[in-house]
Amino acid sequence: MSGLKGLIAVTCVVVIGGVGYFIVSDINAKKADEAREARVQKSIECEDRVQAMENGKFSGDDLWVLSECSINGVMTQDRYNSAITAAARHSNGG
Repeated sequence: MSGLKGLIAVTCVVVIGGVGYFIVSDINAKKADEAREARVQKSIECEDRVQAMENGKFSGDDLWVLSECSINGVMTQDRYNSAITAAARHSNGG
């Protein structure tokens, strides 16, 4: 009878551990999805800022925002350079 109680106890531990594993796995998957979505949203915001600059619409924090976009990897250096070139072109009247 003692062996049966031990078997039941081990089974309970295994089941609880398995359920815990799947719960943690699900939470981590949701966090990864949220992080991916945030990165996509940030990329869209960065691209919108570049397009605004290319259209001659500037803001005081453009350089800072675009630097953050480039540093965080949501914008390529070429795209960053394009925005800066557009700003220079517009500031020179062209």
